[in-house]
Amino acid sequence: MNVIFDKKVSKALKGILIIIMYWSHMFNHPERLQKEIEWISLFKIGGKTVEEFLVPFFHVAVPCFFFIAGYGYYISNLNRTKSAKKQILGLYTKYWIVFAAFIPLCAILGKIQITPVSLLLNLIGLSSSYCGEWWFLSTYVEIIFVFSLIDKYIRNHNVKTIHVFTVSVALSFAGYLINAVLSHVGIDTDNLILHELYYFLIKQPLFIIGWCLARCDYIKKMNAFLNRVESKKKVLLICILCIFTFTFQYITLIPETYIYIVYLPVFVYMFSLASLMMPKLISQIFEEFGKYSTYMWLCHSILLYKLVQKYIYFPKISILCWMNLVCLSFGCSIILANIEKSIWGVFRYFKES
Repeated sequence: MNVIFDKKVSKALKGILIIIMYWSHMFNHPERLQKEIEWISLFKIGGKTVEEFLVPFFHVAVPCFFFIAGYGYYISNLNRTKSAKKQILGLYTKYWIVFAAFIPLCAILGKIQITPVSLLLNLIGLSSSYCGEWWFLSTYVEIIFVFSLIDKYIRNHNVKTIHVFTVSVALSFAGYLINAVLSHVGIDTDNLILHELYYFLIKQPLFIIGWCLARCDYIKKMNAFLNRVESKKKVLLICILCIFTFTFQYITLIPETYIYIVYLPVFVYMFSLASLMMPKLISQIFEEFGKYSTYMWLCHSILLYKLVQKYIYFPKISILCWMNLVCLSFGCSIILANIEKSIWGVFRYFKES
């Protein structure tokens, strides 16, 4: 067994994550749908629609994006292929292109209210009042920026992986504790500084666990372990891992971050294993989605909640509505990516001339 988690598998995983994120947003927030919007469920499971039943499984999307970012950060740093500065600039470039394409239109249609302060805060990503799903931007950038500074110290002083992980978990615990104490004494934790600090502290372990496991080469170690296991026991172990992967999502007593610290390594390995058996065409489709996943993330909620909701739910049947959003956002993402390519082309032309 030779499971790998390379750039190709990572892209395919991102592609799956982005479309299951769509599912969660479409069928888990009835309060965000217009009154006249109705959709037809495929069937019911235990009194719930299958669409609602699947939502807890699909909450893995955002945590897994942090995990992949941490894993990729270590590999990129190892190969010196992409600096943190380039990563942040690349993300902001995409963000501003989507911002310029959709926010003025939303304002004209009366979907958002623009003030000088809100415009500035949303432009730099410190507010997601124009689009709630954009909260990810500031947290991701903060984690990348802070860790790029700490990473130099880690490498120069050869800090052990377990120490990095322990500090990360301790910081997240501090985040949960501070938030609980402040809420208890009546201090508003939604103010800008406290909100950013809280999300940074509780989300950074998801990035760090990806970085730590890449540093430990855990995929290779898992392969070596499974290769030593007898075939019958191997099948049993894989079945247990599959059951674990599907049932772990229903644990609610533990803070989400700590659940995913345990869950994500198993989930990513199981996906990498499944990718070996995935038909080539299916894999290529997911890779294409993964290639444009940043744009698909940025534009889908604007389309879903502010611009073309009636069109998206027009097919009525849930899975067709979902496919409608996937196709629409994918098409928009290709157009936006080509706009970005043209902008960089013009920039290079003036730089060289």
